[in-house]
Amino acid sequence: MTPQIQMTVALDRNGQITSINDVQSGLACGCICPSCGEPLIARRGDKNAHHFAHQGIESHCDAWGPETELHLRAKAYLLSQQFITLPSCNFDKKPFKLPISKAIQEKQLSPTGRIPDLLLEIDHELLAIEIAVTHSTTKQKRATYRKHSITAIEFTLSDFKNYDTPFDDAFFAKALDINRASWLTVDLFSSLGLEIFKNETKSRRRQIEILDQGLSESEKQVSKRLRSINTEIKKASSELHNLRMIFEHELNGAAGAAMKEYEARKAEQEARIDKALSLKTKELNRLTRDIEIARQWESELSAVNEKLREENRKLKKEKKALLAD
Repeated sequence: MTPQIQMTVALDRNGQITSINDVQSGLACGCICPSCGEPLIARRGDKNAHHFAHQGIESHCDAWGPETELHLRAKAYLLSQQFITLPSCNFDKKPFKLPISKAIQEKQLSPTGRIPDLLLEIDHELLAIEIAVTHSTTKQKRATYRKHSITAIEFTLSDFKNYDTPFDDAFFAKALDINRASWLTVDLFSSLGLEIFKNETKSRRRQIEILDQGLSESEKQVSKRLRSINTEIKKASSELHNLRMIFEHELNGAAGAAMKEYEARKAEQEARIDKALSLKTKELNRLTRDIEIARQWESELSAVNEKLREENRKLKKEKKALLAD
């Protein structure tokens, strides 16, 4: 049986979150239900725990529930804090603490038209806070944040079902930790967003290095071959650039007909080389992904290596053809 949760936070006349402890008794509190918008009575007697109730004996609100209380109390907790602890990134979370200059609740972000649960000002930069209790942030809202370069983070409390625990500061200090937080979007032009992006890149690089150390000898050979192909592609690109420079130098004083012939040959060569580079790049990307599951298809490594050798011979032939031209 779900424990009886009473309403201890509501919205005041300005639509701001307020506590039962900060208002006058009765209708003088001037508060409304955050779910249905109906007037509330502040019950602050000596016998029972202080709480809000809907006006009238027959008044009933089906929209308000324990999840509403949890959501509002979480926002109220963050609004009261001078610092916030955030994860360094989503991949390998490490905590770092930042001072909160200003906290604003449910203000529309222009020009996005979106309203985050909270908006924090940290070191003259804005951070949108979403608190997910019943529903996570929608894809559309994430896309809007990303489009308008808004740094946003979501705290997930949807798996919390123990309503016997009091919703006090000690509870939210544990509930709103980095393990329940994930970055939705980051603005790479802000110092905070750039720092998160750098941390994410470093963490992923470390994980790749750890995976690479655990590869079998055959997998290491494939990895080495992939790096070799990448080097050859870069070398071919450099040689193409040199050829272009030579051709342009030789054709500076050429006649119009020679120029047209050269442009046609150059376009053909560039198309052929760009196509080859595109194929090699696609192959390289595919093989790089295959490394992560290399242990599952070691029997196919010999076929992959043979394919790489064949592509290498083609690349060398194309390079010779370019040099010959």
